[in-house]
Amino acid sequence: MANHFTKRNHELLGEIYKLSLNNASIEVCQVGATLKSLVLNGNEILMGFSDSEIPLFGQGQVLFPFPNRISDGKYLYNGEVLQLPINEVPLNNSIHGLVRWQKWELINHLESSITFKTETIAQPGYPFCVEILLTYSLINSASFYAHFKITNRTKIPVLAGVGFHPYFKLTSPIDELILHIPAKSYYLLNERKIPIDTKSLKKTSKDFAIEKPIGSLQLDDCYSELEYNHNDLARITLKDPRAKKAIYLDVTNHFNHIMVFTADSLKGEFKRNAIAIEPMTCPPNAFNWCPDKVTLLPGTSKTASFRITYVDI
Repeated sequence: MANHFTKRNHELLGEIYKLSLNNASIEVCQVGATLKSLVLNGNEILMGFSDSEIPLFGQGQVLFPFPNRISDGKYLYNGEVLQLPINEVPLNNSIHGLVRWQKWELINHLESSITFKTETIAQPGYPFCVEILLTYSLINSASFYAHFKITNRTKIPVLAGVGFHPYFKLTSPIDELILHIPAKSYYLLNERKIPIDTKSLKKTSKDFAIEKPIGSLQLDDCYSELEYNHNDLARITLKDPRAKKAIYLDVTNHFNHIMVFTADSLKGEFKRNAIAIEPMTCPPNAFNWCPDKVTLLPGTSKTASFRITYVDI
């Protein structure tokens, strides 16, 4: 195996680390532990960004301690209403957590992996210290693996979830790509993209339990009730039949929600040119929708992992 590790300084994003293994490589920014690039079998499979840019629209970022949105940035904790910063101003939501623009600490790097750590800084709206440890690994030329461990360092229970926001980009347009999501239900969202109910996917256009082309369908949806195999893994598949390539996203059962976004509402090259498939440990607005599901007791930890594989079909 040919391994290589380098780093360079970026004016805005801190150190940028590059890890190579044969025909695969990753680039990771110190700010946000953001995945800037992912090359598998010699092909860039993410909508990445250059050194003259910063990540847009959650691009390659870690979403912690909540993925997606918190309605009005407000939630109830121990009888008190806490107010998070509003950073999705048009919809008056708090979005994608609190650590995307923090500098993460590089813990170590091995021949084929790199590990980072950060923690939430006590602040209005989230006066808790929760640590997140993240390891990115290149398994081989075709496979990438990410492992998350979150630990409550506060002496009281906290609410915490995690997600990840890659934009996948294959050769063919989104309309031609074939998608498979082993899910039974999805969330109905209001005009502010906040869940109001769940609905069975059966007999809906958004049902990808049997793989089919995306076509002109616009997706900005959270899938739930994933079906896992005997190894407690659920596989989301994105195929490019013209190029005869496929991306497999295998998630552990702690990643029990998948957000799929065809980027129709975005500007420039993102618009229907890349598809975000986001593993999440909880749904949008989880601090209000299901706080019991995201409660982390003092001193305890939760883990979640996913693997991305790029193959010929």
